[in-house]
Amino acid sequence: MDRQDLFIEKLRSYTTSGIYPFHMPGHKRNAPELFRELFRDPFSIDITELSATDDLHHPEGILKEAMDFAASVFHTKETFFLVNGSTCGVLSAICGTVRPGEKILMAKNAHISAYHALRFSGAVPVFLNPRVLLPYGFAGSTDPNDAEAALKKDPSIRALYVTSPTYEGILSDIRSLSDVAHRAGIPLIVDEAHGAHLAFLPEDVLKEYRAASAVGCGADLVIQSLHKTLPAFTESAVLHLNSDRIDRRDIERSVACFETTSPSYLLLSSIDLCIRYMDGPGREEMKKYAERLSAVRRKLSRGRSLKLWEPEKEDLRSERIFGYDPGKLILGTGGSGPGGPYFAEILRERFGIEAEMAAADYVLLMTSLCDTEEGFARLLKAAEEADFTEETKNQNTAAGKENLNIPDGKLKDYIYLYPPGIPIAFPGDVLTEEKKAEIRKAMKKGCRIIGLES
Repeated sequence: MDRQDLFIEKLRSYTTSGIYPFHMPGHKRNAPELFRELFRDPFSIDITELSATDDLHHPEGILKEAMDFAASVFHTKETFFLVNGSTCGVLSAICGTVRPGEKILMAKNAHISAYHALRFSGAVPVFLNPRVLLPYGFAGSTDPNDAEAALKKDPSIRALYVTSPTYEGILSDIRSLSDVAHRAGIPLIVDEAHGAHLAFLPEDVLKEYRAASAVGCGADLVIQSLHKTLPAFTESAVLHLNSDRIDRRDIERSVACFETTSPSYLLLSSIDLCIRYMDGPGREEMKKYAERLSAVRRKLSRGRSLKLWEPEKEDLRSERIFGYDPGKLILGTGGSGPGGPYFAEILRERFGIEAEMAAADYVLLMTSLCDTEEGFARLLKAAEEADFTEETKNQNTAAGKENLNIPDGKLKDYIYLYPPGIPIAFPGDVLTEEKKAEIRKAMKKGCRIIGLES
């Protein structure tokens, strides 16, 4: 066996290369010392359901205690541990709430897992269209007025589903959306996969960016990925049941359908440790993180070529969006010339920075309480020193990719940019020229489009 051919050795080679991770998971390969100490020998705790270790699908012992503790920290009625990521939570929430043939009101900027849940559940979607934010083209907040109008128009709708925060960090007014849903006698489901950390941010930060966790704003079901923004292993997630509007037995049965019957006790341990840490030392670490982040955002706003999107200066004040997670750093690259993928390559090759995602006209960086001073300093150096304007003249990072086949008839599958995995077009759609232009632009600038064949 040649060690250098092993998958694990290739991972180790990458992680020791000096590339800094401004991407998921939230532990940033820099988890607190307690985590590294307790997980030093993972094989010693990689066990299965035993009399002493409880059963995730029928918890009565240590797992029940851990989930009860989690519910007490997040102030929920009940919390389910998920080892299949937020995808498991989204599938479970929709399929456990809406029956075949029943309607669900869904903001269209949902993750692909929500659309898969529609297939599994047999639910019929009624779509809300959040306003597109220019110049970057991603979706803004879901408007409660739009939701209320849709529910009044069709009283047969059985649930409301929104994503908040979005992949780009945009938050909706969950309290108002909850009120709208409850007045109509239906539950609100919130995909808060990117917002597990919101419950632990300092109050002054939450106030400045009009941010809040959906759990405290009246949502009935909330899905969170701990691993995205907190120190937990990838696939560590939770599903919060937050009211009596949904029968817990329906959710329990639904979770049982989508969660593996052989759950990883490493991941279960990671979930429990993460929550206990965040309820203790993590709260103080979040304050320090918020201070570092504020300083970084101020300095990035003065960058020459990478322009930080600052919604607090205009979009929040004009109410173009309701709220924002400041931990998401969106760096605009300008609408002409090479786009986000080329800028991401420059960050990687010249400054040793790996971004979370590169879109046509921006690069998205994810931060967390585990980011280091050195990592932030490297980012600031890139923003100050790189003159992307000159470097990008006559560059083309995706020659030939714009020639990928774009179908003219009805689509048979979803087309989406990955990440983030939010559909651009849907099965049954006939692509408009505007949509085709959007797809060609993304391909030409080197973005990864799923659902097209070359």
